[in-house]
Amino acid sequence: MSTGARPAADAGASGDGGRRERRERALGARGGAPTWQPVAPTTETLEVLRRRLPLSIRLIGRSSVPGALLVLAVAAVFIGIVPLAAKLQLNASQATGDVIQVGNAFELTVANDWSVESQDGRATVLASGSSRLVIVPAYEDSRSVTQVVAAEISSVDADGTGSWVVGEPTTFETDLGDQGATVSASSETSATQVWAVSRDGLTTVAVLSTTIESWTSAQPLVQDMIDSIEFSAGQGATREAEAGP
Repeated sequence: MSTGARPAADAGASGDGGRRERRERALGARGGAPTWQPVAPTTETLEVLRRRLPLSIRLIGRSSVPGALLVLAVAAVFIGIVPLAAKLQLNASQATGDVIQVGNAFELTVANDWSVESQDGRATVLASGSSRLVIVPAYEDSRSVTQVVAAEISSVDADGTGSWVVGEPTTFETDLGDQGATVSASSETSATQVWAVSRDGLTTVAVLSTTIESWTSAQPLVQDMIDSIEFSAGQGATREAEAGP
């Protein structure tokens, strides 16, 4: 009676036979038909495969360069065009020809091709292409408008990152006769101009920032907007009354 382990030879033979049997099942006997038969994919299998396909194939049903371009075009619409259209729609209500309020003391008329980019209690920003005009609400200032613009432009003159050429302040009157002063500065690539307009002890400051190329078209329109500034009736007298003796 044998109670020991199977001899190595038998184990090897059994192993060889097992491998041969598995190989025959997988590949079929030599010269014979395969022992496996193709099985049609189920609905669940097709759904799994479909979810693994690229987005372009799932959308238009085939793999192709036009399909990929279609996906990119759709993405471009949602990423770029839709937000831009929303922004244009927002600015459309505050664009060319509109009279806007800046703070509580005055208003002005927006020039052609300019629109309101942002507006809060600290500043109103108007934009046209690469040009920006920042206007601050009126505040009390005892200095002359010439002194105000000279002080504002000094920060540009002190800028060590560029070679700025600063002009001399000049005075002007708005369309309603309020006193104003302005001064400009330019570097090799950029230009800026500061305006100050005052009435009854209240002063507002506006700063234009633009490129040299856009300067000649932007500056006259900004001057028109500054000239259109209209302080609220009796605003100066009201502030003096609040200040008291």
